Amino acid sequence: MLHTTRGIILKTIKYSENAVIAKIYTEKFGLRTYIIKGVSGKKRQAKKSLLQPLSLLNLVVYEKNSSNLQNIKEIESAFPYKSIPLDIRKSTIVLFLNEVVYKSIGEEEHNPGMFDFIFSEMINLDEIEENVTDFHIIFLMRFSKFLGFLPQNSYSSKNRYFDLQEGFFVSAKPFHSNFIGNRLSEKLSMVLSGEKEKFFSNASLRNELLTKIIQYYTLHVPAFDEIKSFSILKQILE
Repeated sequence: MLHTTRGIILKTIKYSENAVIAKIYTEKFGLRTYIIKGVSGKKRQAKKSLLQPLSLLNLVVYEKNSSNLQNIKEIESAFPYKSIPLDIRKSTIVLFLNEVVYKSIGEEEHNPGMFDFIFSEMINLDEIEENVTDFHIIFLMRFSKFLGFLPQNSYSSKNRYFDLQEGFFVSAKPFHSNFIGNRLSEKLSMVLSGEKEKFFSNASLRNELLTKIIQYYTLHVPAFDEIKSFSILKQILE
């Protein structure tokens, strides 16, 4: 049966000289695996541009419950990126977020709220001109809501430590190593409260908190492993 749906590219693997296998997070069906043909020849570059990480698509797809590999009838861009391909900071952030999102989404997970969040945030990243260097940290905290472990923002002069295992701020250092100290906990609280200002005065502080946030994801997302693009992101945003 044919269906129309929006989709977000998460991963592509070469299948043959003119076809790829694509993992696409769809609005209607969650994460799906599609074979996409016609990626060679005269229209190759145009179609390849649709298959970049976190590209936003309009799709007409065949949906068969009995098959793990679905087919696409029509594919087009739902929002052609203008600044992301030309801005190395934004394109590196996209690679990083793509890896995190792909490792966080369940194989058959259908979540319209999560889909709308990712879709709209990618448009926002393409359009914003300021505060780009903090975008991914804000994204990860907001994204955690849809994964079920958004931190409780209980930070205060008393609750100065963030317990990564429990997901809230506490008054004393936990008896384990999975926590954030006072200085970074205050920054995390600012991110959670949505204050519209630049959170970090230097890249070192930003990367230190991001390391802890990745640790937080590792503790709460099953099979979440190393984010290989993190090292590249740190170099680009120094």
